[in-house]
Formats: sequence, C-alpha cells, structure tokens
Amino acid sequence: MIFITIKLKKILAVMCTAVTVMSCAVFAPADVIPANPNSITVSAASAMTAPKLTAANMYSNKIEMKISNLSSYPTNSTFYILVNGNKVKSYKYKTLKNKNLISIFDDGKNYLKGSTSYNVSVYAVSGKKTSPTSSMKVKTGSFTYYKINSKVQLYTLSNGKFKTAGKTSKVTYAKGVLCDNKGKTITGRAVTSCKDEYLKINEGDYKGKYVKTSAGIQRVTERTAKVQKVVQYAIGMNGGRYVYGGASYRACDCTGLTMLAYRQIGVNITHSTRTQAKMGKASSMKNIKAGDIIICNNYGHAALYIGDGKIIHAMNSYYGIRIQDVSKISYCGRVNTVRTII
Repeated sequence: MIFITIKLKKILAVMCTAVTVMSCAVFAPADVIPANPNSITVSAASAMTAPKLTAANMYSNKIEMKISNLSSYPTNSTFYILVNGNKVKSYKYKTLKNKNLISIFDDGKNYLKGSTSYNVSVYAVSGKKTSPTSSMKVKTGSFTYYKINSKVQLYTLSNGKFKTAGKTSKVTYAKGVLCDNKGKTITGRAVTSCKDEYLKINEGDYKGKYVKTSAGIQRVTERTAKVQKVVQYAIGMNGGRYVYGGASYRACDCTGLTMLAYRQIGVNITHSTRTQAKMGKASSMKNIKAGDIIICNNYGHAALYIGDGKIIHAMNSYYGIRIQDVSKISYCGRVNTVRTII
C-alpha cells in the first residue's frame, strides 16, 4: 500500500506540472502587441484602460483633441491616432504630457474637409501591452479662421498668376481657405505635397486677397477670431468722445461702446447695463478673458476687457473714451458681474 501511494503521488505531480505548462502556453500570446488594435484579447486589454477622448477645438481643416486620463498610462506609452480607420500619426507620452493636445490637420498627406464628420480612434501601446481602442465622432467646422500679422505681403490672382497688392496695415483675424500656387483650393484634395501654398482671405478689409502661408499665419478658433474683431473695433474708439445715450463710432456712452463692438460680429446686445448684465455667461475678475464685459457701479457702468490687463470704456464727458489698466475699474464702484458674451 505504501508503494502504491508513493507511485500515485508521483503520477499526480507529473500531471499537475503538465497542466501548469499548458496553462502558461494558452495565455502567452495575449502579451503580444496585436497588429490590429480591434483584435486585443481580454487579458491584454485589462493591462491598460482605453484612452478617454474629449474634443478641444474644431476647424474646417484641423481637429484638436485631448486624452483626459493621460496620467494613468506608463511614461513609455505611445498613442496611435486613426481617422476613419486609417492610422495618421502617433504621439509619445512625454510629448502629450507637455501639452495634452492631439492635432490632426492638413499636412500635405492627410486632408480634412469642412462641415464633415470623422471617426477619430486612439489606442496606446506600452512595451508588450496594448490598450483597447476608444473612438469619438467629431465634425469639422464650416470655416477656419486665421491670424494674419501686420505688414504681410498681399497678392491678387489674375489668369492663374499672383501679383503683389500692397501689405496688411494691421493684425487681421479672418476666415480663409488654403490654396495651391494656382489658386485652387487644396482642402480635401489628397495630394502628397503642396509647396508655395497661399491663404485666400474670405472676409474683412482684405477680402479676396491672398497671403503666403510662409508669412507666419496662424490658425485660430472661431471664438478667438470673433473676440479679436470686437476688441480691435473697441480699441479704435480710444480717444473718442463720451456722449450720453450715444451709439456712434468714437462718440458714445459706456454701453453704446460695448453694443457697437459686438455688433461687428452680428451679436446684438441692448443699450443698457441692466440688460447686458444678464447676457452671455457669468464669469469673474479672476477668470476674465478678452471680450468680457464688466458691469459695475451698482449696474450703472460698463467696460470691455481687451486683454493684457487692459480695459476700454467710455468714462464721462471729461475723460472721454479711454484704455486703462483693469485695476482702475475699482474707481468706478464695486464690480457687479462679469459677462462672457460668446
């Protein structure tokens, strides 16, 4: 009996060892990075969570997104970006840590069309671990807005040829479309490269003119472009006259100034501090942004914040319309509310 028991134990030990080896062999392939992220196995997916995507800014030819759970990934992670199932670029963790912004844009290989829906997918790889893929449907904007600096060479297009046409006299924010060196729109065209690009300006003082993309133009959000139009118009009234009840350029009262400034972008706000104090969304002096309206002095005065710590307001018949440090608003009485209009 003792001999049989010992022999049986040896047999059981061998069987257990075999089962253990077989178990390891079954789960080993799960550690291999799959070529297709959609084929990730359960054990591999459990190693890292799926990226959580949030939309940041949408342009007609650019998509900007963020990964809200970035800090949960290993520092050696690489994030792969797909648009409509096609891999377009990748980001290292360290790159996204500095500025958590995924940018997908017209780059000579990948082109986006305005007012078009795209499916953006992201997955992460760290060593032999691959996260599940997360996807988000986004829609590009109808237009892309650009900042064009002052003293930039302008061009006109005639018979397929560009000719110089003066220079910009001020910083300009306007809608525009990218064109090739023949003036044909390149947005949406799948070309490998497009040298000597131009931007056609579609609104404002330079509507119909072109500038070279090499002139340092910058994409900006629609809100930024519109706020800057408001701010620049208001700044142009600096030194004007205070006119009680007035609503003319460089001849107005405090709410006439803010009303006229916002009228430049098609936003109608009434000629009243009480009404303006209810428009848009409430903000605060701590979080104030360019374009915000400050209502103060027991709802008796309005000023426009123009950025860089400055305001412009129609003060009174003695001082007229002036640009001042935002700290000067304290002389106008307690701040009742700050309103973000757009």
